[in-house]
Amino acid sequence: MNILQYLPGLPPVMNGGMIKYALDLIQGEKQSGHTVVMLIPGNFTYFRRDQTRIVKSRWDEKECYRIINPLPVSGGKGVEDISELTKKGNKEVYMKFLETLKPDIIHIHSFMGLHITFLEAAYQLRIPVVYTTHDYYGICPKAILLRGDKQCTVTDGVHCHECMETFYSTRKLRWHHSVLYEILKNNILFHYLEYSPKLVPIKRQIRSLRKRYKTKNEIQKNDTYDLNQVIAYKNAHCYYEKMFGYVTIFHYNSNQSKEMFARYLGNISGNIISISNQNISDRRRKRDFGKVLRIGFIGRGVHKGFDILKEVLNSLYIRGLQDIMCHIYFNPREKLPSYFICHEPYREEDMEQVYDNIDVLLLPSLWKETYGLVVLEALSYGVPVIVSQNVGARELLERETGIGMIVQAEKESLRKVLENIYYDRKLLSDINLKICNADLPLQYEEHVQGVLDLYCKAIRA
Repeated sequence: MNILQYLPGLPPVMNGGMIKYALDLIQGEKQSGHTVVMLIPGNFTYFRRDQTRIVKSRWDEKECYRIINPLPVSGGKGVEDISELTKKGNKEVYMKFLETLKPDIIHIHSFMGLHITFLEAAYQLRIPVVYTTHDYYGICPKAILLRGDKQCTVTDGVHCHECMETFYSTRKLRWHHSVLYEILKNNILFHYLEYSPKLVPIKRQIRSLRKRYKTKNEIQKNDTYDLNQVIAYKNAHCYYEKMFGYVTIFHYNSNQSKEMFARYLGNISGNIISISNQNISDRRRKRDFGKVLRIGFIGRGVHKGFDILKEVLNSLYIRGLQDIMCHIYFNPREKLPSYFICHEPYREEDMEQVYDNIDVLLLPSLWKETYGLVVLEALSYGVPVIVSQNVGARELLERETGIGMIVQAEKESLRKVLENIYYDRKLLSDINLKICNADLPLQYEEHVQGVLDLYCKAIRA
């Protein structure tokens, strides 16, 4: 099978679970004997920025094509000029590219950076398209369907401009696509500046000043630009709704993602295949739990529930429950109490050490998370998990009773559970034993085969 995989970017510029999943799937498909080619957004030119081109390159010894002058990849942030996200691109360029490549199937992991004319060309050439529901980009510009800390139910673009907290200028978005930026992101000094604990206080001050300046400017321009922003977001909503209409089959990574997409897009065809990656294998073992309760939080942002976790741990600490250590794997934007241990985002080779250092993984997400791969990661090491009812991967805990805990995405529910395991470590020991005996989806080859079967179904459709 000749497979074309579209990703919204590659390391070091783009990382995270979506990119890791897609790259591992590509490797798994190649190991199964298939031909796989990647297509990603490339850089912008200084002249003729509306002229679409596709150039061939390589990435990590893999064949890769880059779209020159793609749509900007907003990464769920606001964009100063929303019309930049709805340009059509050059259909003839995509037609020629697909006619030359002749893929049997196109697998898309996000619409970020992709012109609608690519899908129009694929439709005209009768090439089926599979779309994996990693998040809600295309339905929601932030990709998480949250308005404040509540689920957004109005997705026609009317309120989108009110919801976006951070705005990227067109110039900044194009800079993030540049070759120089890619080189800098791979530089040791750049990495040091990004994650050095010594620079965190300085970066906090800069953010504070920028936030005050931004608020002052917003007060001056809100009345003038609201109507234009509403129209622009409504246009963007229509643009991406049409893009979803070209998808042959959706790959849902949980029942929750299927329900959410059906709620906003109607009755759409698709299969549920829980996601995984090549680093997840059966490493379960009996674990010991000591005096200090070691909590792990992997992720970042308010939508992941970190603020809830922080407030709960602070309240427990004040009440005297002080044998707690919380390991977090991101660079915090504020000064945290001493019982928070900050780490850089971990690498694949560090996974075993990460999970050896925690007793329980917490994922108290506020958004309707389409899956939550760290849940399966933790279970593969025998680590108990506590997730909110918003996490798609909670289905693993519902299917195998007793291998984790599901809480409401609010402080009181999380506080009660943490208090219980703080006073009684046997609860964690019992969960650990049940995890070790559970039937978990830890064979990556089975996942790859499931996706390949979905391709065959799309081709026959």
